[in-house]
Amino acid sequence: YTSVIQALSVALASVTRAKQSNHRRGQNQHYNVNNNNNMQTSSDIIQRILETLSKMETSPSPYIKPTAVTYTCVITALSKSERKDAAVIAQQLLERMKRRYIFYDEEECQPDVVAYTAVMSCWGATTTMTTSNEKSDAAGAAEK
Repeated sequence: YTSVIQALSVALASVTRAKQSNHRRGQNQHYNVNNNNNMQTSSDIIQRILETLSKMETSPSPYIKPTAVTYTCVITALSKSERKDAAVIAQQLLERMKRRYIFYDEEECQPDVVAYTAVMSCWGATTTMTTSNEKSDAAGAAEK
């Protein structure tokens, strides 16, 4: 499952790069076309990542449990997504990670500086995204 989450994170990063490239060219496309020619937005990919993480957390197998690296990958993917609630979800994931470490003695879930930095980056990205959306809305209102 960890490799699945990492693969989905890479897919999200490619969607983000394509969107940034299209934005610079004046296009407004934010999707990824997978091998089946199905359109996937960054929100779809993030949703799949979160669902996969939930399955890992509830798996009875000790070999399919999330680690600090898994959580950090998900948090990093959230910071690259366009979800307005990305920072809140990232913060919740950090709390889940800490709970697993403290209450369930899962040493591999101990948050490290990389995880905390990822959450801070997510908050920064969400704030930047919100601010740019507000500026865009204000510019649109001024044109009318």
